[in-house]
Amino acid sequence: MKAKLRTYSYKPKETKRGYLRVNGKFADEVWKTKNHRMFAMEISEGDEIDARGNYFGGGDGKSKWSAPWPQWVKIQFTDGKLRFFNYKDEEQTDLNWVELELIEEEVAV
Repeated sequence: MKAKLRTYSYKPKETKRGYLRVNGKFADEVWKTKNHRMFAMEISEGDEIDARGNYFGGGDGKSKWSAPWPQWVKIQFTDGKLRFFNYKDEEQTDLNWVELELIEEEVAV
């Protein structure tokens, strides 16, 4: 199974810079604004993936000073789903800076 993985990074000049790495190769920036960067790469089951990022959308009285600090995760892609682990191999949830888009593979007839 294949998919497109996207990660976001907020304020790369003020905090640790975000990245996406698949099998040792760093993904290129595919989109950027003044405050955000997006990285994307095609992945397959069994790939070694790690990333650092964060996302801040403002609103609800929040300011850039309360934006989340970048987070590093190791990512596993299995059965069309992502699982995230920190440095201590503890599973992480609710990462709003990671998106997955499954790619439908054509079946030869």
